[in-house]
Amino acid sequence: MASNFERWEKDPFFSAAEEVQESADRMESTYRTLIHALKEPSVWKTEELRRDLRTALGTAKWQLQFVRQLVC
Repeated sequence: MASNFERWEKDPFFSAAEEVQESADRMESTYRTLIHALKEPSVWKTEELRRDLRTALGTAKWQLQFVRQLVC
């Protein structure tokens, strides 16, 4: 009998869910780094981090819209 994970892995949306999760993880990591960097702006390139955060947010948003179109 297949485990729950094996059944989930065979789901056609599994790879899409993985990509969205990776984007969310990247966005969270960048956000945490930016919050830390804002405490010491002279050491960090905060504008670059803000740009990276906007990019990660845009990517996650695009991916979620794509998944929504597939599901609906």
